[in-house]
Amino acid sequence: MKFIEILRSSLKALIKNKRRTVLTMIGIVIGIASVITIIALGKGFQNAVIQNLTQTESDDVVINILYQPNTTGMFGSTLSYYDQADIELVKTVAGVEKAEIGELDRGFMPIQATSSLRAGRDKPLTLMLNIEPSTETITEGRNLNSADMEASSRVVIISRGIGEELFGRVDSFVGRSVDIRGELYRVVGVYEGDATDMMSFNALGYDIYMPQSTYEKHYEEPDSGNNLMLTIMSGYTPKDVADEALEQLEDFGSMRSEGAYQVFDMALMMDGIGNILTMVTYFISAIVGISLLIAGVGVMNMMYISVSERTKEIGIRRALGATKSSVRNQFLLEGLAITMIGGLTGLLLGVVVSSVASNFLPFPAVVDLFSVLLTVIISSAIGLFFSVMPANSAAQKDLIDILR
Repeated sequence: MKFIEILRSSLKALIKNKRRTVLTMIGIVIGIASVITIIALGKGFQNAVIQNLTQTESDDVVINILYQPNTTGMFGSTLSYYDQADIELVKTVAGVEKAEIGELDRGFMPIQATSSLRAGRDKPLTLMLNIEPSTETITEGRNLNSADMEASSRVVIISRGIGEELFGRVDSFVGRSVDIRGELYRVVGVYEGDATDMMSFNALGYDIYMPQSTYEKHYEEPDSGNNLMLTIMSGYTPKDVADEALEQLEDFGSMRSEGAYQVFDMALMMDGIGNILTMVTYFISAIVGISLLIAGVGVMNMMYISVSERTKEIGIRRALGATKSSVRNQFLLEGLAITMIGGLTGLLLGVVVSSVASNFLPFPAVVDLFSVLLTVIISSAIGLFFSVMPANSAAQKDLIDILR
């Protein structure tokens, strides 16, 4: 039989048992839709995270060379890790358009703090400080306000967990003092510390907030910081420029004997984050995809029932000259048709579900060509794999036994 005739015969057989065909397809539809939804939302989340972490005010390519002093602590004895000589030094490197000193992230900085009221604590806690305006929900006391900013007040708000670490389980943390680099800061408010921004590192959560003016007045100095930001000229490879600048600083940097220089490669970090998120997405998809195996067993069961019910039809076709191969191909095509139609329906359903879900999430779902190809491959594989045994069973039926 020609392929078109076999295909037409297969589709007629499926249409003849519409209810059984639809019920068998449901498992495929749900399985494919679930996988597509997870991949689409996972891809959207991955893109949103990377975009949030890499967004800049311009299209310039910027690399960062960090300086890590041998002494620990954010507020050590030395704040000016780079000087003008370092800037002029890296400007001599081919491909460096501009060099300037700055903080890597002024809104997310490690500090060390202690409380003299907590007995038995010898070592200071390392906390994450934020000097940007707080959006936390205050559960005790008050938030930082404009008066604190104008007066550069020595006040802070802290998370409840850090309050318990610093002061133990007491009735109230408000009014108590935190020692930061030998200076006392009064706690004016407490928040629970639940992170809500899942699109950035801020999701890790902050431990303590202080007014920005207070930080700038007491700790920040002009041209201070542990980050040397290099703007790369077009036409140059950022990695090559960074390696050359790093070599110059290691040989001639003003603080080379007091610590170490290190290139902060945002692209490499983004690749790592992207790979991790992709692995998590595929792992969850694989777990959900187990339902497709169950659906495949359903397809096999239906095909065996179909072979059993159509034994007489198989015998008549064989008697009229149909080959074993044509019988086998017909049942293979029936199984493939069920899974392909179910797979494409599941793809459409997955697109709809992920699009609806993205309306309630801070990022859009992304359905790409890979998802479409994955649907076709999975559907074809399930259709062929779970139809082979029933198809072989139909092809191997003995014509004499059937005619009896």
